[in-house]
Amino acid sequence: MDWGVKPGTPDQSSSDPGCSMLDAGSGERRVNPGKALRAVNDPEAPPTQQKPPAGPASRPFELLFCDPTGAPVPSVTFLYLVEDFAALNARLRQPQPDGAALPNHAEGASDDAGVFCPPMSPHSAFLRLRLTSSQWMPLHRTSHSPGLAEDEEGVFLSSGKRREVVTLCPAKSVKLVVRYADLASFEGEVSVAYRHIGESLRGFERPRTFALESQSDIHVERVPRKGELEVVASNRRAGFRGMHRVVVATEDIQGVFEIVVPATAEEAGVRIKLGEVPNQVAIQIVVMVQIGTLVGGGQSEGGSEFVQMGLRTSEKLRILVTTETMAWESELFQLQPGEVREFTPKLERYCTCKARIVDENGSPLWPSMLNGYPDRYASWFFARTSRRWDGRENKKWRQCWVDQRGDATITNMPAGKRSIVAEAEGYESRQLDVELKPGEIHDLGEIRLKRAAGVIIIKLTNYDATKPYYASLGQPKSGLVSVPVAFAGGTCRLENVPYRWLYVIVQGKKRGGGGSRGVDFTLTPDKPEITIELDVAELQTD
Repeated sequence: MDWGVKPGTPDQSSSDPGCSMLDAGSGERRVNPGKALRAVNDPEAPPTQQKPPAGPASRPFELLFCDPTGAPVPSVTFLYLVEDFAALNARLRQPQPDGAALPNHAEGASDDAGVFCPPMSPHSAFLRLRLTSSQWMPLHRTSHSPGLAEDEEGVFLSSGKRREVVTLCPAKSVKLVVRYADLASFEGEVSVAYRHIGESLRGFERPRTFALESQSDIHVERVPRKGELEVVASNRRAGFRGMHRVVVATEDIQGVFEIVVPATAEEAGVRIKLGEVPNQVAIQIVVMVQIGTLVGGGQSEGGSEFVQMGLRTSEKLRILVTTETMAWESELFQLQPGEVREFTPKLERYCTCKARIVDENGSPLWPSMLNGYPDRYASWFFARTSRRWDGRENKKWRQCWVDQRGDATITNMPAGKRSIVAEAEGYESRQLDVELKPGEIHDLGEIRLKRAAGVIIIKLTNYDATKPYYASLGQPKSGLVSVPVAFAGGTCRLENVPYRWLYVIVQGKKRGGGGSRGVDFTLTPDKPEITIELDVAELQTD
């Protein structure tokens, strides 16, 4: 969609820990390693270096802990660590494992007003937190840093920021017992993830894995009191690979919650015979539902068998078997309870598909994408953060961005009937159905896309001009993209929106946690424009 953001321009709203380390005139990095590595409270440092300089850098930084209603939360205990730029960059190069101890950490707690002021220095860049209070948990991660463990929070300390709000929600601890109905003893693992109530579009987050020995209890700390848990139990032994998934409301868990994995005879699965593949050839197997979500798979080799149990019987499935040079893909199928269906793949050489994507005038349309797996991603919806607008392809999902001439080539495509989709932001996508022969290089020629004509008008009731509001647009169950628009007088207008089933949300906090208001709708050629009204009176804002 044409929202006025130039392709390839970095997101100015993201926090770049290296920005303040660049010389504004030359763009060269200016770092004093000795000064950057000096501890905040170095006892051997000269007295003049322990005193912070006068000015904005000496003002205290506040962390405000509040609940979803905005009320302060006192006496929240946590471990924290203030990092300078050198420590931050070193950690980003080597991410921390889950549960890793914070080096040289300190203990902290919020006061009666829910406020905590960490010690700061002119070189402070990032604040790491790990809650120790068992009754509270973060509603959502406050900011993103690839080097954080899953149980940590992070806050960037930019020069102009003096306060960060950490929204907490009530938490509880649960005990789980997982046992198999037809196995006296086993070894495996259990993955536990959670999501808050009413966030079915967001998906489960922060999975934690526990080793499973016989029928040992699993103690899971800090899950939402009002939410859902996704528990995936897997057991591995010779000739068997089982998986069982359960979703349970946390309010229903009182005391110890027992999960019984059905007997193997009751589970549905597939048996893939790889006898026609030469021995010692590495094989990758993927089992997915119709929309593309992975539900099983693994690695094997030619001449063997692969068994996947615990598959869903409520949805249609597809199997993809690949090697470095060949592939095979099954038709969609649906299993019955207790059924184990056999497949004998006949692998064929990969195909190649290429095209040139242009606009209505015949000019190269850049950026745009050739998508060989439209079931995996909703049409027109881009993984915007990848910014692969230089002709590179994502072989895993059979996608390729065009180069500046508008050319795109997808390799490693399985033979057979394919739906190839040309997509560009702000344009109506176009789908072409082709049948690829093994080893074929198929040229789709020139694909012309029409400008999208849909219009969305968002009106905010109880709008406060002194507060910020953020809009996001996407397709239900496919994810959301932030829309860089301004609400002038409580109204904004989005143009060049494709005709789709869409979902719009508005929130007051850029990183979430302050509530949101949303609605889904459909744009069609008969109804190209829609006006939606959202009440934002109860939203918390940055």
